[in-house]
Amino acid sequence: SGKLLMSDCFAVTMPEIATPAACAAFVSALAFMNTAGRLVWGVVGDKIGRRNTLLTFAVTAPVCAAIPTLIHAGAASPALGAAPLVAFAGSTLGIIACYGGLFAVLPAYVADIFGPKHAGAIMGRLLCGYSAAAIAGPGMLATLRARGDRAAVEELAAKVDPEVFANTFGASIDSLPELWEAKTVTIQNLMAILPPDMHVIDPTYTLYTDTFYIMSGLLAAAAVASWSTGPMSVKAIEKILRARNNNTKANNA
Repeated sequence: SGKLLMSDCFAVTMPEIATPAACAAFVSALAFMNTAGRLVWGVVGDKIGRRNTLLTFAVTAPVCAAIPTLIHAGAASPALGAAPLVAFAGSTLGIIACYGGLFAVLPAYVADIFGPKHAGAIMGRLLCGYSAAAIAGPGMLATLRARGDRAAVEELAAKVDPEVFANTFGASIDSLPELWEAKTVTIQNLMAILPPDMHVIDPTYTLYTDTFYIMSGLLAAAAVASWSTGPMSVKAIEKILRARNNNTKANNA
């Protein structure tokens, strides 16, 4: 969820700003931008064209790819203050606004390409894809987060004295996979036993790095698909009609 995302990325490095109340407000802002995007982008689509609007959404791909850098800056550069968090919030809210705008523009764009007669049926098929993504998305997010958590735990465990590790968790460091699966060893537990003079930064903020990069790739693929799609040319329509007429004549013969 958006609250967990904000908390994991900034609550450790900016606890005075990324409070539980602020994280909850962030979730509300996401919902607001989703709704606002449907209203604003629908009007924009009427002004500049639906295809141009969809191509404008391509900017979300590099923005999404830049988010891990913003998160890292917030953790590694305290002198920047709240600037990385503000940039992160603005970026994610902008992406969500484009997501909401897609639902406002897509039905009309489908009608522009395929005609209004079958637009409803085509949109029904497209929404089946959205339903599948809604089911698969959270599972994929959880898997990627767990993979990032395990990698962070392994990296921290390598910095812990083996004797201290064994005394703390009652098992050798060789049992780390089993201890991680049982949630006996966590990032917070390892951070607690690391010597302060090592100045190790809590890696919780890195748990979503792979997620954002994968999302960026998917958004880029969607942008390419939007760019390559457009209304059929007159020649293409004539070719289809000729083929249909030839098939009809062959069947009648």
